[in-house]
Amino acid sequence: MLRSASPHITNSDELFRQPPNCVIIMPLVGDVVIDNAKIVETVVARHFSQRLSRIVDPTERRTLERHGAYNLSDPVELRRFARMLGCGYGLEIIVHAAADTYGLIWAWRHFDLTLTLVRIGDERVIWSARHALNRSAGGLPTGPLSLVLDSARAASFASNHDGNEALVEDVVRQTVQGFPDLR
Repeated sequence: MLRSASPHITNSDELFRQPPNCVIIMPLVGDVVIDNAKIVETVVARHFSQRLSRIVDPTERRTLERHGAYNLSDPVELRRFARMLGCGYGLEIIVHAAADTYGLIWAWRHFDLTLTLVRIGDERVIWSARHALNRSAGGLPTGPLSLVLDSARAASFASNHDGNEALVEDVVRQTVQGFPDLR
């Protein structure tokens, strides 16, 4: 079962007056396991690479960050890093919630994400969108047969490790749909 509403999107006129020529995909913020953070950053980079002429993807950013000993959580170092790359914008990724729940007869996944395009020089928000999705399987059994079926559906759903990646992919895709193609 999939529950969704349209993403909440905020645009600034500047997005269209002075479209970004280069965007740095910033490190993810939120309570997410490191491997999952890399997945989210990679999915976001892939979707934005189809809408912007140049992005600094997470792999390139991490390499340059490490070699130059930059701390991107420090605004001064972030501006220096952006100047070195010739990129005036950063895409912030905030995960508000990423949850998995499994009970014998029901399983549930939830992912809530905000993407914010910020001009690095003055930290002005140019574009922002937030979206969340839930998926679940199983249910409340009404008899012995439904107990077996709901348990099997919930177990299958919970054991599908690709399900989290698919949920992230869907949330990011729907969030990015509101971003114009600026290539």
